[in-house]
Amino acid sequence: MATNLPDEDATPSVEGRKGNIMSHGRLLVLACLCAVAPLAGQTWSQLSPTGGPPAARQGHSAVLDSAANQMIVFGGMGGGVDFNDIWSLSTSVSSPQWTSVAAVGSAPPARTGHSAVYDSTNSRMTIFGGGLPCANDVWVLSNANRVNGSPAWTQLSPSGTAPAARIFHTAVYDATSNRMIVFGGSNCASAGAQFYNDVWILSNANGLGGTPTWTQLSPSGGPPAVRENHTAVYDAGSNRMMVFGGTANGSFFNDVWALSNANGLGGASAWTQISPSGTPISSRAGHTAVYQAGANRMIVFGGANASGSIVNDVWALSNANGLSGASAWSQIFPAGTSPVARDEHTAVYDAGSSRMIVFAGASAVASLNDTWVLNLLGYGATTTTTLTSSLNPSTYGQSITLTASVAPSAANGYVAFYAWAVAGIPQELEGIGIR
Repeated sequence: MATNLPDEDATPSVEGRKGNIMSHGRLLVLACLCAVAPLAGQTWSQLSPTGGPPAARQGHSAVLDSAANQMIVFGGMGGGVDFNDIWSLSTSVSSPQWTSVAAVGSAPPARTGHSAVYDSTNSRMTIFGGGLPCANDVWVLSNANRVNGSPAWTQLSPSGTAPAARIFHTAVYDATSNRMIVFGGSNCASAGAQFYNDVWILSNANGLGGTPTWTQLSPSGGPPAVRENHTAVYDAGSNRMMVFGGTANGSFFNDVWALSNANGLGGASAWTQISPSGTPISSRAGHTAVYQAGANRMIVFGGANASGSIVNDVWALSNANGLSGASAWSQIFPAGTSPVARDEHTAVYDAGSSRMIVFAGASAVASLNDTWVLNLLGYGATTTTTLTSSLNPSTYGQSITLTASVAPSAANGYVAFYAWAVAGIPQELEGIGIR
């Protein structure tokens, strides 16, 4: 079988690749894209947005509106100043841009070490706690993405007994039940600090659907040791919150815990410690973690460790929710120049583009305001393939063009076309690989 292919392209994209086959005899083209095996494509790149940038800061919060391509940043501190400003970063790959956002209504007092969760359906960002001084108030920024109106601040007044005021806790959000789940933190005291390992649920957390109400959970099992500056991610499919790392009373942690029925619904909640295999990640605090739901994978970046060092390494925890197989740590070594080591930064994950977006934090010498993107396409990305043939079946002498289109366009991989001769022709198979 003769083949006639275009010159091999050095670019690794598999979008719209073609192969031409000249048939001998009657040929049924059963062309298939046999595999797209993502290459090791994890790469750091620094964004250089127009506008702004926000003042250098740490201990701020950030949420992502993937539909509107916006990362929304609130608060933090830098240079001895606490902030309560709002910034929006257009996360477009080709034209990122910072915009200072003005909201109507009385703004929350300036703060750091608070938590923020986001309801993407209604474009509402919920802020809880933080300091200094320590707070346990709840605020909602409506129209946070500015698509359907001006942003507006509203302070919520939840019923029930509120959690103690705290800083450097974590919060995750279950969009289906409209519940915010808060874990841990400390009371801001510079001497004799009190650390927490309690779990609280705020129902109607976005301020819609009824009166917001605080409820404390009493999970069985565990619990994890008290801590602050840890991370928590949420798997909506299994209703599990996974907690990693943190610090308290001079100790640093690298343990992983899963809280089942984390939203307080569907049964009793329970803590389970996960014991991953593989080389263990070092103990740390002030790091970030994002969750790839489709791959059940947690990605951890940066933080500070027990020796006083600030790091910029990247780790992946497979089977992060502790279900459907053993969990395992593995270190990722992205190509490109890495961000300077940092802690108390933020990171959000854009599942559509398989990118983790990191903003600001503190280096060993100063607060930062830089923005970095880690392309994680080779870690849990889902690709879709469309394959078309110009003739099927074909006859002797006809030229056939096979076209494979793979989305997302940034995919890296290997495309193979195969054709089987039929109808009395000896079974002849030829594979055509294009990188």
